[in-house]
Amino acid sequence: MEKTEEKERIQLFIDADVARKFREILAERGGKKGDISKEITTLLRENLSRLKTKAPIFVQKDAEPVDEATQAQIELFYESIETYEREIGRGLIILKDEKSGALYTECHIRAKELINNRDLNAQVNPNPDEEEESFKMNRDVQKTHPAFKRMISDSKNGRQFSDLVIEFNNSSYRPTKPLKILGGQHRILAIEASLEEKNRVHGIRVYFNLSTTQRIEIADVANTNINISLDLRDRMYEEGLVPAGKLIEWCVHIGILSVGENFAEKRLKIQNRPTVRMMRAFIVNFYEGKAYKKSIEKSAPVPGLPDSGGMDDKYVEIYERIKGDFTQQKDLTEAAVHFVKLYNKQIRSASEEYKYRALNLAVISSWAFVAGFLSQSQKNKPALDKLYKMPTLCGNNDPLNSSAMDKARDDSDPQNYRMGARFGSKERGRLTQLFYRYATSEKLMMLNSKAFNEAIRHYNILKGQEELSNLESAF
Repeated sequence: MEKTEEKERIQLFIDADVARKFREILAERGGKKGDISKEITTLLRENLSRLKTKAPIFVQKDAEPVDEATQAQIELFYESIETYEREIGRGLIILKDEKSGALYTECHIRAKELINNRDLNAQVNPNPDEEEESFKMNRDVQKTHPAFKRMISDSKNGRQFSDLVIEFNNSSYRPTKPLKILGGQHRILAIEASLEEKNRVHGIRVYFNLSTTQRIEIADVANTNINISLDLRDRMYEEGLVPAGKLIEWCVHIGILSVGENFAEKRLKIQNRPTVRMMRAFIVNFYEGKAYKKSIEKSAPVPGLPDSGGMDDKYVEIYERIKGDFTQQKDLTEAAVHFVKLYNKQIRSASEEYKYRALNLAVISSWAFVAGFLSQSQKNKPALDKLYKMPTLCGNNDPLNSSAMDKARDDSDPQNYRMGARFGSKERGRLTQLFYRYATSEKLMMLNSKAFNEAIRHYNILKGQEELSNLESAF
């Protein structure tokens, strides 16, 4: 005989509007008059665990039961931290990470509340009696990293971040800063940098009552990511420009990429494809050289390098001005075609170690700068033609004479100095003098050790004079 469920009468007084909406919903579902009690019983049964708490908290079913200590932390978090959910009268959903057994919630918080309560120096094994932490969870902040600079810029422009990993802990150490940051410190610092301008809502994942083992595991996962190279980031951002695909189209046009090829994902010593940054360096420095008004013979210009890991302002300005149509820029394209001839000759004639020396960033930027400078006026055409003929004038030799380039140095350089293996400002300045002196010389047909050493000496003298002049003007 089927057991009859014991029933008890409870008299309810419900707001008229709520009652009306409740009846409408039941009617839409095809409910009958007698279903009202059944539906109310179901709602009460599903929410009994929530009714036991001080705050509106919903626990994932297979996470129950929540122990008293964790329950107290969850309630304290809801009551003491002004989440966006609390602001709009919504509750928290408590979830369980089955791998670690940790309980957490995913919710939202305004920037000001987050920054006022955040602690970037989270500890592995908190000890309130120790002033110095034996081990901190977060790595050193990389303030100069392009990605971090971009985060700050994005934050100031209203970007809302998410999945900031936090432990709520107001008892073990620094109780006035209960939001211990386990992952996302760079994003939080970016949020802090924009706080005066933006008090946006951000997504956070908050863990409760963690053991040391759980804390280490969660922090490890939060701080582990696939290392995306800056060059790959450049490629991704390049593909997002409008109109899209113009740089790669131009590179196919000048012959440095084949149809169907893409830019290299990472700059390597030996590679047969350029990166996005390399080609941006060529374009930007060609136009920088074209606009340079001083005499290279009497000054020490240093071609720049585009920012990597995203976008470069100078490159974007050029791209937008010409709408990405590089193939229609005749002087730029002519220079690039001749540079590709140099690059191809290098591959054919140089030893294995030096096949891709033409893709050294210092070589690319300085060669393009000189080409741009010499394209300023018709009177420079003989010198420009000679620069373009470098691959032919060198005969069957390595056009850059890379082994001699590696050995060129002056007394101020260490013995292991290799100009062709570096691309710092000194190398870019020295190679600019080299290519200019080569182009304007009537005698020099092939680069040699003397040409390298004289270019180094000439750059050092001009640079020293500039520094002295700047020093004197300061007094």
